[in-house]
Amino acid sequence: MRTALIVDAACDLPTDYCLQNDIHILPMGVVSGEQRYFDYRDIDTTKGFYNDYSHFRATDVYSLPPSVDVISSYITEFIAKYYDQAFIMCLSSSRSKLYKFAIKAGKQAMQSIRDVRGDATNQLKNLRIMDTQTVFTGQAVLAYEAQRVIEVIKQVESQELYEVLRVLSDNIHVYTVPNDLYYIRARANLRGEKSFGTLSYVIGRSFDVKPIVLMKNGTTSKVGRGKGFIEAVGRLFQMVKRAIDAGLMINAVMLSYSGDTREITKLNSFRSLQGYAENEGVKVFVSVMSTAAGINVGPGALSVAYCG
Repeated sequence: MRTALIVDAACDLPTDYCLQNDIHILPMGVVSGEQRYFDYRDIDTTKGFYNDYSHFRATDVYSLPPSVDVISSYITEFIAKYYDQAFIMCLSSSRSKLYKFAIKAGKQAMQSIRDVRGDATNQLKNLRIMDTQTVFTGQAVLAYEAQRVIEVIKQVESQELYEVLRVLSDNIHVYTVPNDLYYIRARANLRGEKSFGTLSYVIGRSFDVKPIVLMKNGTTSKVGRGKGFIEAVGRLFQMVKRAIDAGLMINAVMLSYSGDTREITKLNSFRSLQGYAENEGVKVFVSVMSTAAGINVGPGALSVAYCG
């Protein structure tokens, strides 16, 4: 039984990992002023976006989920002919309408497939859509585990896979260290969130204090800080080491950076974390942060996630 694993472009899995493991990517729309385009997690395009975004500090930039028709067409054209079942993992429904659109698209696509069931080229018989209830690197942790389960258990049913991932999703920790507090404050204000107020912004800007922000089970809170970005990142990596010591439910840690990832991988604190994780049998993945994530936290920001 062939299973298609599908993630959206907001999922911060390394692009080469997706290609090597046959993980499909649903594009996300990006609107920047009068410019509109689809984000397929092309690294060069994403880096170019961050370069422009940092220069103009635009607030009229946002991401959009693909439409119902786009998702439905993707399923019928690229999935139905080659797979027996499909599993779509969506960005948290609290942050995007993607899950809602995917549910409608799935019904539309499966009806279309049933209408032409006489065509033996359409093999897809089962489609499962999951609200991961997490974002970005958190999605990546769950997608990594989904791919691993599919690889190990060749005949795993999509419902079984869903039940396993549903339990794991409650234990996903997603941390963010922003570099320029302007972006995270502006986006919080646009969403009507009070987690990053004027006082925090003024103190952070005046004294170069970078917060460590945690998102877990849909709730966002500040859990630490550092004097400058490098110190905050180092403290975050120490928190990740402690989580590894306590035991992870998925042996993977996902990092994404809204810029050139070499700025992170050259840090002594990263090398220390990577070596520590490898000694404990935990894989560390590093990717360019998705455009959808970077819009909210700005260029030069780090996201880290694990399950535990």
